[in-house]
Amino acid sequence: MQHTVIAGSIAATDRPRGAAMFLKTFIAALAKSAGGRGRAKRAAAAMEEAEASLEAGRTDLAKTHYLQALAFDPALALAHERVGFLLTAEGRYDDALHHLRAAHSARPLAGGAIQTFVQVLLQRGAHAEAARAAEEAVAADASDWESWFSLALVHQRAHRYAEAIECHDKAVASGGSGAELHTERAVALQHQGRIAEAHAGYERALTLRPGYSLARFHKSLAHLMCGEYAAGWPDYEMRLASADAPTRPLHYPRWDGGELSGRTVLVYGEQGLGDEIMFASCIPDMQAAGARCVIECHASLQRLFARSFPHATVYAATPDRALPADVAPDAIDCEVPIGSLPLYYRHSADDFPQHEGYLHAAPERVAWWRSRLDTLGPGLKVGISWRGGTHATRTGSRSIALEAWLPLLKMPGLEFV
Repeated sequence: MQHTVIAGSIAATDRPRGAAMFLKTFIAALAKSAGGRGRAKRAAAAMEEAEASLEAGRTDLAKTHYLQALAFDPALALAHERVGFLLTAEGRYDDALHHLRAAHSARPLAGGAIQTFVQVLLQRGAHAEAARAAEEAVAADASDWESWFSLALVHQRAHRYAEAIECHDKAVASGGSGAELHTERAVALQHQGRIAEAHAGYERALTLRPGYSLARFHKSLAHLMCGEYAAGWPDYEMRLASADAPTRPLHYPRWDGGELSGRTVLVYGEQGLGDEIMFASCIPDMQAAGARCVIECHASLQRLFARSFPHATVYAATPDRALPADVAPDAIDCEVPIGSLPLYYRHSADDFPQHEGYLHAAPERVAWWRSRLDTLGPGLKVGISWRGGTHATRTGSRSIALEAWLPLLKMPGLEFV
């Protein structure tokens, strides 16, 4: 939901403080400049048009005028800042970063501008630069809550949750009270297992911004962590509000939990491999209700799913998310993201079926691995996975340094793989 975070900050960010006064001073300075007076006047006129368009909510026209101003004077910090904001709101982060860096280089950003700059840097993986910018902003003005919030986000993305909470608290103490601030603080608390405090933070955020998708999504995760499935799954749907959710060339009616007998349902993956594997446990429930399932999954899971769900049509997702040639588009009655299946089938712990496994390994691969493992000699064979995720999916909190395994790896009578 990273994109949602950034979009939320843009929506919540007012025009930089003192912008009107700055603009008047800027225009006056341009008009009086000794050289390039014609270009300066045209830049000033373009800036006035841009500000008026932005005030009227005509963002595309505003961006055009800001870019015109920059064509006359490439050093205009305010124009770079504004264009950076507008491009961020469009999800064009690389282009936005070019302009935000130019603005920050001309005069250090603060307030909502530093918050946006830091968030875009984090989104593009420039974590060290984001840390420098946030730390410098805090050093320049320790009373600016958005600078503290920016630094909190830096710590949070690095999985330093105690430090993040400390900075969030300083942001609140400095006057910060936005829905995004309370949501991100609650997320950090949740990662530390402080669930009751996290719930209070989400409620505060939703009071400030009713329906805020980011707060609803993370609140759902808090419920699911506690086994409160009926309370958690409905707002887990907020993950689909993210710009990172896959788009599809064809759209079928969304299955809403209704009658399935005789209907063909397209079930498609929309998260990571582990999520697809986990949520696939609900596919037998759909089939038992009479559904004919067409399953779109990650390419590396195609053979496993085809073997495990022999009565389903299984195909590997392609970049364009198109149906394969052997699946007629008009044969599909409805569709559902695989991560939404628990909303209909897993309301309590009692809804999890007792079984001996819903996935089936290839017999020849099982035989091959048995033969290979037998070469390790006698003793219990133990497989370990010591690293997982990416920086965006909390690899720091999902991994254990291999050195930390040494006491276990040295245990006698065990063979580790």
